[in-house]
Amino acid sequence: MYYWPCLLFSKKESSVWNSAQCDYDDLNNVHIAAGRHDKTASHLTAFLAHNTFGQSRINVLLDNQKSIAITKHNEQVNRDREILKRLIRATCSLGVQEIPFRGHDESENPSNRGNYIELPYF
Repeated sequence: MYYWPCLLFSKKESSVWNSAQCDYDDLNNVHIAAGRHDKTASHLTAFLAHNTFGQSRINVLLDNQKSIAITKHNEQVNRDREILKRLIRATCSLGVQEIPFRGHDESENPSNRGNYIELPYF
């Protein structure tokens, strides 16, 4: 015995109501167990998903996902632009002062890691 909505839409790991491996077979107490299961969050979520399945138009859902993807892309572009602005400012600062990017100490653990790395953030 299975609950059809739980079998199709449950995101919870397998239980007696949504898995073919472990089904409910105690028919003497099925009404008690079913009443208890009807009040669980996983059953209510699966039941709601079952009832609303197919009622949304696919083009509306795709448009929503596309707008979310565009928003995320624009946020990433803005972050990348800020990083590029900092890199350009650092390069211009070193160029105006006519100093090299790297330092003169090329040992394993230098005290001066180079002019570019030692610049404070702009």
